[in-house]
Amino acid sequence: MLTGRTQLNGAQHKGGIRGSICQHHHKRGWRLVQQWLWMGKMVWNPLRIWAFVCLVLLMAACGSENPSASPSPSLKQVSEVEARALYIRKCSLCHGDDGKLMASKSPDLSKSTITLAERVALITYGKGTMPAQKSVLSKPEIEAVARYIERFRN
Repeated sequence: MLTGRTQLNGAQHKGGIRGSICQHHHKRGWRLVQQWLWMGKMVWNPLRIWAFVCLVLLMAACGSENPSASPSPSLKQVSEVEARALYIRKCSLCHGDDGKLMASKSPDLSKSTITLAERVALITYGKGTMPAQKSVLSKPEIEAVARYIERFRN
C-alpha cells in the first residue's frame, strides 16, 4: 500500500507516484536548462548559428528609421511625364488619349466643368462604371493625373 511517499531512483518523494514523477521530471528539466544556459554547455551547431544570425538581421531590418531622411514613395512629387503615363495606362481606354473618346458612356473630359478637388475625389472613389483608384494609385499620383486631365479643357 502507498502511504504518500514513494521511492524513485533511490530518493524518497512526497505525494505518491504521480507527485514523485512530476517532481522528478521537473527537477531533471530544470537541470538541463541550467546546463544549457548558465553553464555554457549549449551546443552551437551551424544550424543554430545560422538561425541566430537570421534572427538578429531580421530584428535589425525591423528597426526604426528616420522618416525625414528619405521621403516615402507615396509622398514624392509626380512629374507631368509620369502623370501622362498614368493617365494613358489607367484612363485612356475609356476616355482616349485626349479625353474625348467617350467609350462606354464615359464623359468627354475636354468639356468637364468639375473642380480639381472634385476630380481628385472622382478618381479616388470612382463613380458609375469608373473604378476607384485609391487602392491602385497613391494620393500624389491621383492628384497628378487630375491636374493632367485639367489640360484637356478647351
